[in-house]
Amino acid sequence: MFKNFKKYPKGKKIRVIVIAVILVGLAGVLCYELLKPAPLPEYELVEAQKGSIMQTLIATGTVESNNSSVYEILDGVEVLEVKVKVGDKVKKGDELATFDTSGLSPRLNEVRSEYNEALSRYNKAVSSSNDASSNLKDTNSEISKLEKQISKLEKEIEETQAKEKAELEKSQKDAEKAAKDAEKKAKDEITKYTGTTYTKEQIDALTQQILDNDGTKEQVNQMIAALNSAEENAKKSAEEISTEELAEKLKGTSAGKSLELIQLKTQLTSLKTQQTYFEMQTGDTLAKAYKAVADIKKKEYDALQETIDALDAGWFAQGNGIVTKVNITQGEVYSADKKQSSSNADFSEMLNMLGGGNVDITSIISQLTSASNENAVGIQVDNYDQFIASFNVGKYDLLNLKVGQEATITSLDSEYKGVVDYVSATASENTGLDISSITSSLTGGTNTANSALAKVKILNPDEKVIIGFDVDIKIKIGEVDDVLILPVEALRFDNGQKYIFVYNSETKTVEKRNVELGSSEDTKYEITGGLEVGEMVVKNPLSALKDGDKIIPKK
Repeated sequence: MFKNFKKYPKGKKIRVIVIAVILVGLAGVLCYELLKPAPLPEYELVEAQKGSIMQTLIATGTVESNNSSVYEILDGVEVLEVKVKVGDKVKKGDELATFDTSGLSPRLNEVRSEYNEALSRYNKAVSSSNDASSNLKDTNSEISKLEKQISKLEKEIEETQAKEKAELEKSQKDAEKAAKDAEKKAKDEITKYTGTTYTKEQIDALTQQILDNDGTKEQVNQMIAALNSAEENAKKSAEEISTEELAEKLKGTSAGKSLELIQLKTQLTSLKTQQTYFEMQTGDTLAKAYKAVADIKKKEYDALQETIDALDAGWFAQGNGIVTKVNITQGEVYSADKKQSSSNADFSEMLNMLGGGNVDITSIISQLTSASNENAVGIQVDNYDQFIASFNVGKYDLLNLKVGQEATITSLDSEYKGVVDYVSATASENTGLDISSITSSLTGGTNTANSALAKVKILNPDEKVIIGFDVDIKIKIGEVDDVLILPVEALRFDNGQKYIFVYNSETKTVEKRNVELGSSEDTKYEITGGLEVGEMVVKNPLSALKDGDKIIPKK
């Protein structure tokens, strides 16, 4: 090109030179653009400063009605008119339904009669208990006297037996011979006097009584000898001699005393039987059972009368709310297909069983209680003025949660004021996560499967607050002053790590630094470790920013 440059006209030479210069310039600019360093990123910086944090608990709750108006109906009531259906919104005073209760009069009279019968049984039981107390006192006194007599007699028998035994031991050989002679003589005498003086049955009965009371053969022989020693008895016929006379002749001997002891013990057994009976009558268990039955029937009667009065007046909404149940049909007689209250015959049978003394009183009381609880829900209205949101909190948040704290509830983009109404004192197993537990994990808390139930009362609900739906909850749980804070835009989270980028004005670089967080608010966090007051921190760092990168602070 330049070899023949001199041959070109002057004008053409100038154009060539200009083009060459332009080309060289473009090449230079291109080389510069390709080789020049990339521009430094610009970031807004924020200074770490002391300030205050309003601690806020964030959770998700489920809407419930804490107060439902339940309208009860009874079998046999005719439904005249039903003016609402499930889902209807009602205002306080709105009429819900009307009824005819004339069919319940027999039932009301029946329950009143059952109450009167139970009350009468109770009064009789109290009276019987008072009489038994007086009889028991006398019986106890007789038993005490008789026991003393028996004790004294047993001691006398021991002494008499010892004396008789000593006398017999003086001449054992003679006693044995005398016994044989006496036995033979006794047989002869028994034969002799049978049918004339003493009957064989009389002597056998006395002999058996002595032997049954641990008497000895010698005592039997003494008895026979004593009988034979009295000649006047031999002259009397068997019909003229009584058992009492025979016992009188044995008086003073161990055999006679044994007979007396038997009689006393028989009397004692009879008295103790009476004592047991009077104690049963005196005890207040039976009276209490009758009283419990009477109370149940009185309560049933009052509740029935109250329900009938309410049905006669008609049902009206007790507050603003929403109808959640309608179990009645206009123009029909209500029937729940349940067993009616026990008849008078059945009820009287139960009362008679109570007086039998061998029955499970608790079982009867339970049957009566269940039989009287027959009212069924005809209509239910969940009241708006008692809507609550239930949610779970972890153990760290629970320490700061108190009844009465203000709350904000959000549902369908609408906000409602609220107040903490309930905080459980015990924890339960919870496998789910809520916003509160997630926030707790981000701020250094420990997420746990155990949680405690809490409730927030919604103060001004409307149709956008729906039972069973979730709502967002924010609760102010306290304020922390004079703490190091950063805006939320300065924080980054990655695999459980919480970090920031701190700017170094001398090197123009940033340092990636892990930090520890404390309390949090909507727009800021408390920094409890990893940062000092006055240090400059990158706001809104991009994911491309790395430890050691240079940046340009925005002005």
